[in-house]
Amino acid sequence: MYYKQGRLVGEEEKRAFLENLRHKFKTAIAHIIRMSQSVLEKRSGSYRVMGFDFMLDQNLNLWFIEANNAPQMSQTEKYRRQFTEILIRDALEIEFALLRSRMKRVREFVQIAAEEYRMKLEDWDKEALREMFKEANKEKWEPEFKVSSTNTWEKIIDFSLSENEESAYLGNLDQSCFGV
Repeated sequence: MYYKQGRLVGEEEKRAFLENLRHKFKTAIAHIIRMSQSVLEKRSGSYRVMGFDFMLDQNLNLWFIEANNAPQMSQTEKYRRQFTEILIRDALEIEFALLRSRMKRVREFVQIAAEEYRMKLEDWDKEALREMFKEANKEKWEPEFKVSSTNTWEKIIDFSLSENEESAYLGNLDQSCFGV
């Protein structure tokens, strides 16, 4: 039991409750994203900040209220403004790390393509180069451009690293959700 008379008791109980709550948030968001896939843009280099509103009832059950496609980012209260600033800072850190990673791979691609072009003027394998460019342009981090450990964002879904839909949800959805 995490609470007694409506209050959390003990540091270990609070930590366990918060970890359980975090898991419930991630699972709920993964379900919402999965149900909304058909209307979400799936393009490398695009992202969307979404807001998910939840509430806890008196028994500490988590209830989903709504998802906001374009949540309000301007805040007047100091703590909310600070939270929003951290959210934006950390989102930019992720974007810059991905961009730097992509640019590293594209530079390498250009060097390889230029060398291939110099060596095989008549026999240039354009299809292989297209595939190589497609791979260089994927959304993934190169080891030297990882985000900091203090970044507040947490990955819930990653289709770029997975072979199938189930593994793309990074363990946030039960196997039974995929009809397996």
